Amino acid sequence: MNRTIIDVLKKGSLELFHSDMLRWLMDETEEHRHKRAFLNLLATTLSTKGFPNLSDALKASPTYTAITEFLHRQERTDIEIQFPNHQPFVIENKTKSLGTIEQLDRYAAYGTQPIALGFTAALFPTQTTYPVLDYHDILAALNQLVPANDRWGTLISEYRDFLTRELNILDHITHRATHDNAPSTPVIQKEEQLNYRDNDKRVLQYYYLAGFRQHLTSNGIPETNWELGKHEISGVWIATKIPLALTPTFSNLTTRHSATLCLQLELHNALFSTDDKPAGEFQLRTTSGNAAALATDCRTHLPQTTGQWFPCTRAGRTNKLFGAPLYETDLAYDRLEDRLRAFAQPFCAL
Repeated sequence: MNRTIIDVLKKGSLELFHSDMLRWLMDETEEHRHKRAFLNLLATTLSTKGFPNLSDALKASPTYTAITEFLHRQERTDIEIQFPNHQPFVIENKTKSLGTIEQLDRYAAYGTQPIALGFTAALFPTQTTYPVLDYHDILAALNQLVPANDRWGTLISEYRDFLTRELNILDHITHRATHDNAPSTPVIQKEEQLNYRDNDKRVLQYYYLAGFRQHLTSNGIPETNWELGKHEISGVWIATKIPLALTPTFSNLTTRHSATLCLQLELHNALFSTDDKPAGEFQLRTTSGNAAALATDCRTHLPQTTGQWFPCTRAGRTNKLFGAPLYETDLAYDRLEDRLRAFAQPFCAL
C-alpha cells in the first residue's frame, strides 16, 4: 500500500478534511490554478445524471463563491456554492456515516439545491430524488486535471493517489460481496494492515454493510427497516429498527415479558483475514427489562436452535439473547442474506 501525505497527516478518515479539500478545488480563486475546471467537471457529471442545474448556473454566472460550514438556522452545510443571482447549491458530504433524505429536505427548505456526495453511493438511500455523486466521480474529475509542478500540484497528486488506493479497496470489497465465486482474499494484505488503524477497518466494514442494506432492499427488505452503526468496542452492525413479524411462540413470549426483539448482524474482523475464526455474529437482541427470564423461556421453547443462548448482559441499548457466528466464507451478499434469513426463521419472518 503506497503511503501518501494524506496518510502521514492522518487526515483521510476525517470528513471535514475532505470537505475542505474539495471546496479548495472548487474555488476558482485558489492557488491550484485550475480556475473552475474541477467544479465544471463535476457539474458535467451531474448533467449526465439528469441534473443540469449546476452546469447552467456556472455558464450563466461570471463569479461564484465556494465555502464550507455555512450556517442555515441551526445547521451548517458541508460545502456550499453560492451565486450572485441563483439559488445556492449545498453538497452534503458523507465519508463514514449515512446520509438521510430528511437532511437533504431541510437544505431544500432553506432555499438551496441539495446534492448528495458519498464516499460510496450506498451511504445515501436508494429512493432519494436528489442528485447523488460518489468519490469515483471525484476521482474521475481529478484524473482530468494536470497538476502544476509546484507544492499545490503535489497536494492534488497526493490526494488523487490517496483516493485511487482507497477506492480500489472499496471496489475489491464490492466485488467480493457481489460475486459468490470471488476469492475470499483479505481486502488488505497482512503486511499492509500495519498502516490501517482499527477505525479505518471499521469504516470499510461500514461501507460493506451499507452495500448489504441496499442488497436487502433489492430483495424486498426495505433499507428503511435497518439501522446501521459502528462502535469502538462492539464493531460495526446493522439491526432491524421496526417491529419484527414474530412467530406465534415468540409473539407470546415477548408479550409475557413486555419485551421487544430485534435482529442484529455484527462484524468484528470481517474482510481482513482468511483464518477460520468468526468474522462476526448474527444476534437476536431484546430491550426487555427482565431479559434473563425471557432468555430462560426462550431456551425452553427452542432448545435445538443452532447457536448459543447468552445470559443477557446488557451491551448498548439492548441485551443479546441468542447468537450464531458468521465467517469470511459467508460474506458474499447472497450467501449472507441466506444465512440471515435462516438465523431469523425460528423467531420471525423477514
